[in-house]
Amino acid sequence: MWILVLQILHGSVGILHHDISPNNILFVYDAQGKAKCLLIDFDYAVTVGRIQQASHGFRTVCFPFLPVLSFSSSCSQGTPPFMALEIMLQSGANFKHVLQHDLESLLYVIFWMCNHMIAPGVEHVKGEIPHIHGWCNMGLRLQELGHLKLAHIVDAERIILAELTPYWADFKPFAKELLAAFFPVSPSLPNEIMPERMLAILNKAVSVLEEPEPPRPPKCSTRKKVATAKAQSQSALQTYVTLAGIKRD
Repeated sequence: MWILVLQILHGSVGILHHDISPNNILFVYDAQGKAKCLLIDFDYAVTVGRIQQASHGFRTVCFPFLPVLSFSSSCSQGTPPFMALEIMLQSGANFKHVLQHDLESLLYVIFWMCNHMIAPGVEHVKGEIPHIHGWCNMGLRLQELGHLKLAHIVDAERIILAELTPYWADFKPFAKELLAAFFPVSPSLPNEIMPERMLAILNKAVSVLEEPEPPRPPKCSTRKKVATAKAQSQSALQTYVTLAGIKRD
């Protein structure tokens, strides 16, 4: 759906968003419980053919599963963890933003979700921090972050795809297909994705993948349940007796 939104904004309205990130993609529900999608924060949006700069040099963003980040940006090309590689590697200087850059940002949002979310609306909070969390390193300049991201994309099989959470594991073949479509030669070159191609891959994933069933609690026999309940009752009684200082006969 977001691909269609970006495509319509670009083709019919003549607008490029410039700042595709998790915080700017919202889902809301109407009175009937039907989900609706919203794309917000058009602070950096520009009309096609004209690049304009924001009036300020800093962009502050906050994700549910990220620390608060403040990045300096003289060209206002987006949120660094999700910016297109081509922009980052050129430090954004005198750079013309195109639709493919917004689509590439959407690709990184997908990868971010697949590495951080263990279920819809549930973030990954335990275990090792995924490599792509390094994309938020505020100690690096934009170009340095770009080289770090480039290294991760080049070695995506071992880094990004290997760290998909179990919930997203079956999405891995489609993630690989997306990477091949974006960067058929090398991630260091401008991406060649067309919105129709990206949409086709994601639609195929939707049609093939099924929602994983939640884990079921282990089965427990009736005899075991009775024994467990009796033990818990005795344990509770013993605790009360000890705390009350009562001597049992």
